[in-house]
Amino acid sequence: MPVQVHPTLRVPTDEQRAAIDHRGGALRVLGAPRTGKTETAVAIVLDRVRRQELTTDQVLLLAGTREAAAGLRRRIMVELGGTATTPVARTASSLAFGILRQRAGLLGDPPPRLLNGPEQDVVIRDLLAGHASGEVEGPAWPDRVVGALGTRAFRAELRDLLMRAVENDLGAADLLELAERYEVPEWAACADLLEEYDRVTALATPGAYDPAWIVAAAAQAIAEDPALASAVRGELRLIVVDDAQELTAGSARLLATIAAIPSPAPLDIVLLGDPDTSVQSFRGADPGILGGASGAPV
Repeated sequence: MPVQVHPTLRVPTDEQRAAIDHRGGALRVLGAPRTGKTETAVAIVLDRVRRQELTTDQVLLLAGTREAAAGLRRRIMVELGGTATTPVARTASSLAFGILRQRAGLLGDPPPRLLNGPEQDVVIRDLLAGHASGEVEGPAWPDRVVGALGTRAFRAELRDLLMRAVENDLGAADLLELAERYEVPEWAACADLLEEYDRVTALATPGAYDPAWIVAAAAQAIAEDPALASAVRGELRLIVVDDAQELTAGSARLLATIAAIPSPAPLDIVLLGDPDTSVQSFRGADPGILGGASGAPV
């Protein structure tokens, strides 16, 4: 299905013009649905490139979904009438994957691979089956959930919990501590499973990352490797986040890690969104990140 190309913002409002003209530091652009936030995001990028302040390779435009990122790339390239050596618009997961691929190149390691949902389901299913058979000692699940352990629906909920834990930088020990604090025995069992899941996937599929862990792994890699951090920061001068209400804790941490990389060149960050609206909360989106972000609102 072809991506529809929308007209570029032609006559900006005063608020949109303020966002387009902004230079220096962080800025939040808040607005209700259909008030022109996405058009403003595109206009910000186009303005910098057309003024020859930046090249497309110095700009990163983040979108909440792959479909949205593809649409933004198409719109910008049509307007500029050219191509870019790196994707102008991408998702946080795509950005993280690119960072880990950079690290693999620097270290001479095999390129990373993304575990998809069905692959994750197979790993969890096999772990639970091994526990049920008695071959491997499993977590102490409460009686009220034992009957559901073999169902696909339970595995889906379990996978979602594990991904949300990783996105919020919670390891098995953290999850266990929360289970004890709030007296939720299911979380204690999940903590045991998370530890086993990490161990099994690391051994069976080295270099493979699930969608939640890939973002956290990229942030951790930057923090631990100065050479990688320098390569990631590179010539980057502008980050624009469209639909920033869909940011997860992991993607916000990755952006903060990139912004904190020492560099003599300034980095502007513009977040556009509506903190009162989110359609990706079931995937870990947290609108409160946009509402609590630093930077003057417009």
